[in-house]
Amino acid sequence: PEPGAGEKDKNYIAPGNYLEEKLAEIWSRVLGIDKAMIGINSNFFQLGGHSLRATVLVSKIHKEMQVKISLAEIFKTPTIKGLSGVIHGARQVKFESLEPLEKKEYYPLSSAQKRLYFIQQMDMEGIGYNMPYFIPLTRDIEKNQVENTFNKLIDRHEILRTSFPLVGTEPVQRVRE
Repeated sequence: PEPGAGEKDKNYIAPGNYLEEKLAEIWSRVLGIDKAMIGINSNFFQLGGHSLRATVLVSKIHKEMQVKISLAEIFKTPTIKGLSGVIHGARQVKFESLEPLEKKEYYPLSSAQKRLYFIQQMDMEGIGYNMPYFIPLTRDIEKNQVENTFNKLIDRHEILRTSFPLVGTEPVQRVRE
């Protein structure tokens, strides 16, 4: 059955204060289950959580409660009861969202990008950073669907539209529309 499907746990204890209620609300959205199924002793991972959802949970707690907890804390304390104790004792850290950069023709490289660029320039034949892989396709594949899927990926992820030309003698990154 789907995680969280069915009846409440026998040991279900409803959230009893604002902090527990807020955590249950956040868990409900992250896990995609009814808030009424989440008690303070419910285990995040037994309700369908995994490492990616735990990462989302940490981010939402920071954004909505102005408290930053580590991802490891979710694994050590996977219940609302435990997390509320951690959050209650944590200091507040203002959530600051990342704002998109202004649109430019090109952007400077980060130091890590410069390093990779120069390593690649020293060995133009090397494929150390490539991960070649092929997937055999059946004859009844919908070519248009595959193409649409790749186009959606390219539209969504700027790095797939990024090239690294030289401007003068300096490498830069250009993100295509």
